[in-house]
Amino acid sequence: MQYKMTIVIFILILSGYWSLLNAQEILTWEDCVKETIRNNPDLLSAQQKVKQAEEKKTIAISNYLPSIGVNISGNKNLSKDTTSNSYGLGIQQLLFDGFKTCNNIKQAEQEVELAKLDLAIISSNIRLKLRKAFIELLKSQELVNLTKEIVDRRRQNYELVNMRYQAGLEHKGSVLTAKANYSQAKYELEQAQRSVMFSQRQLGLIIGKRDLTEISVKGDFSLTCDKEKPNFEILVNNNPQMKKILIQKELARIELESAKSAFYPKINASGNIGGSSSDWSFSRYDWSLGVSLSLPLYEGGSRIAALRSSEIYLSQVEADERSKYNDIILNLENAWLRFINAVDNISIQKEFLDASNERVKIAEAQYSNGLVSFDNWTIIEDDLVRVKKSFLNAEAEALSAEADWINAKGGELNEK
Repeated sequence: MQYKMTIVIFILILSGYWSLLNAQEILTWEDCVKETIRNNPDLLSAQQKVKQAEEKKTIAISNYLPSIGVNISGNKNLSKDTTSNSYGLGIQQLLFDGFKTCNNIKQAEQEVELAKLDLAIISSNIRLKLRKAFIELLKSQELVNLTKEIVDRRRQNYELVNMRYQAGLEHKGSVLTAKANYSQAKYELEQAQRSVMFSQRQLGLIIGKRDLTEISVKGDFSLTCDKEKPNFEILVNNNPQMKKILIQKELARIELESAKSAFYPKINASGNIGGSSSDWSFSRYDWSLGVSLSLPLYEGGSRIAALRSSEIYLSQVEADERSKYNDIILNLENAWLRFINAVDNISIQKEFLDASNERVKIAEAQYSNGLVSFDNWTIIEDDLVRVKKSFLNAEAEALSAEADWINAKGGELNEK
């Protein structure tokens, strides 16, 4: 009976374990991108701003079109017992307003492009945050696997040293040191597991998850960018930040033209047709056509001040353009250098790792045979742990530097 109960408990535990595994969502980089595009609030907000700008462009264009209105009224005078009814149809068409409406349309068109560039910039920045969160979780997962290996190795080392101590071939200090190394490894494993939990939460928030469902990522540390030095001048001109300042300069120029239009007259054409009757018969009607011209003569100097303000603003944006160019090209070169250095560092750390693995194999055999002291052996073992972690950090740093490089170029979410 007790044996059957043990089997039942074991099956329940195993089923619970598999349920936990199935509850954990495993995401690739492409999965994370798709989730972010669907759910990230900052990205969704930027998309709505593009739509708003497009509607404002429609409003600006409508000012070029004629305005048509109709009115119908009926009145009864109770004191005189009389009735009067009327109708009217009117149309107005803007003929000339000093190119103000034309400039407004141009401005609205540029505002649409500006909103699209803002969307591209936000997409690029979200990609950077998402990529770094993905890398951090990937690194944390790999660190857990690595620290598990280190725990196993530290345990084996402790058992070996303890066995030699029991045989009288090692002193107590060596046993205590090996045990401390084993405890340190177990602590680092727990620390790595806690880091995974934080990295999961960080990635979940970026991709738009509101619940605390555990997630893990699937990927490797391979790089997609090549090391060939690019043409930074071309990259600057294609950068959305640079395109944005150029559109802002165009908007400043349009604003200056609009300020000049205030000095021109405004001309409108109008037409009306209507009639009046006491019995809704409308046997006669009247119609009229007209043209009106208006020109402000004096408004306290506001038009001149607006013109000067627009000229100053254009000069300011032109200066900002030069400054932005310098900032972007320096950022590009710096990001590229960091990326190349990080890539080169991987191969160096790999050489150290290969060398350390070979030294450990030799040292372990020598220590087992009493050919090397515990102090020398443990130094080599500690170096292997350090080098393994350094290699993992180098791989993660290269991916992070690649993400910075793609962001410096303006790469968006859909870029691999």
